[in-house]
Amino acid sequence: METEILSPTKDLNSIKLIRDQRGSYGFEIKLVDEDEKKLLERLKLVNDELVKTYDNLNTIKEEN
Repeated sequence: METEILSPTKDLNSIKLIRDQRGSYGFEIKLVDEDEKKLLERLKLVNDELVKTYDNLNTIKEEN
């Protein structure tokens, strides 16, 4: 009988905000779902919202 050790963070949704050396923002998105279609829809929604929010910050920073 095999025992599987579960990681408490292995299967959690997460977003990692990354700021590079020039001050621009990027992100890493991790979503978990059995339904691939639903997963892709959620990924698009999350990505669009992050791009809208952080692309504006990148644009403002570049203008100054």
